[in-house]
Amino acid sequence: MSALSSLLFVVLFHMPLKQTPTTHVFDPFEQEVESFELRDQTIGEALGQLNQSFDISISIEGVLPEEGTVTNPKLTASMRSVTLAEVLDQLCVLDTRYRWARDGNGANFFPKTSLSDPNYFFSRTLTDLNFHDVRRVGDAVIAIDRQSGDPSGGVIYMGIGQTQGFAEAWTASFRNLTVRQALNRIAQQLGPTYGWQIGGTTKAKLIVFHYKLEAKHVNVGDQYPYRH
Repeated sequence: MSALSSLLFVVLFHMPLKQTPTTHVFDPFEQEVESFELRDQTIGEALGQLNQSFDISISIEGVLPEEGTVTNPKLTASMRSVTLAEVLDQLCVLDTRYRWARDGNGANFFPKTSLSDPNYFFSRTLTDLNFHDVRRVGDAVIAIDRQSGDPSGGVIYMGIGQTQGFAEAWTASFRNLTVRQALNRIAQQLGPTYGWQIGGTTKAKLIVFHYKLEAKHVNVGDQYPYRH
């Protein structure tokens, strides 16, 4: 090997390889919550407080009575330097009736007892869900309800305020979604912070879609707070 070839080999050998820059994916549930205080507030009020501060979707399946209304426990807590996901975890520790699960940019709160109920409405699977030029939220909810196959009846849509129609006609097809996930897709179509909530009774489940949960006077399973 000539001296020139040896020099060229050394230069090439020590040439740094081009590195592909890593792209950091923003995770809304890893956002830091510097301080979160609860003083005799319900889980609905706590979630409304969070939803007003963070641009995520929060949906709640209230613990429903057979008739009348529910009495929600009052929560008191103080949290410092935690993530948003950790706050949601702690809320389920404080109100043990609930669990939560993530669906994309959204958080779903649902009764813990539903985990062992194979017939729970919002856990039912929709094998083939199709929306064709749907313009009204109520029509999309009806399509989900009809395909759920729930003999005891599904949900009754409450068209409150301005959250009744999509910005433009919506055509979409989904396979093997739960009712919960399908309702989440409606909320996502409305906008990134939209969610839904269930109130009423087990015999008359009422659904309302909201832009964000209100921070005050939220009684899950009874009232229907919303914000345009």
